[in-house]
Amino acid sequence: MADQVAQPTEASNTTLQIVSFNCKSIKSCSATVRDLIRQNDFVLIQEHWLFEGQLNLIGEIDANVNYAAKGVDKYDPLPPIYLPRGYGGVAIIWKMNLDSIIKTLDDGRERIQCVEVLGKDNNNLILISIYLPSTGSRDP
Repeated sequence: MADQVAQPTEASNTTLQIVSFNCKSIKSCSATVRDLIRQNDFVLIQEHWLFEGQLNLIGEIDANVNYAAKGVDKYDPLPPIYLPRGYGGVAIIWKMNLDSIIKTLDDGRERIQCVEVLGKDNNNLILISIYLPSTGSRDP
């Protein structure tokens, strides 16, 4: 009996490259993040250490990307004159040519960022970048 090889269907012939990275300050590892973006379709980031007013720095890493991100002060904004050393923060970065199949979702608090990747025949994929520190003084 011969082995049967599954033939790819129209809906399954696309592969997405997805990587997750705890960068511990996107400012100090932007070159690594840029490389990850160029090698993958999606980069899920934890601990970017940016506040809401600084999230535009993610888009400045590469001109061909879009992103959804939350700073640690998303629901409790800090004034720009008082920004301590950064901590936490999550983001999902994707190549701009995928914009038409991305729907950002407002799920969770400042430790969770989600996007929905719209697939053929309603076969959608939810990507979740989450940061849950093992210790800390703040409640989630």
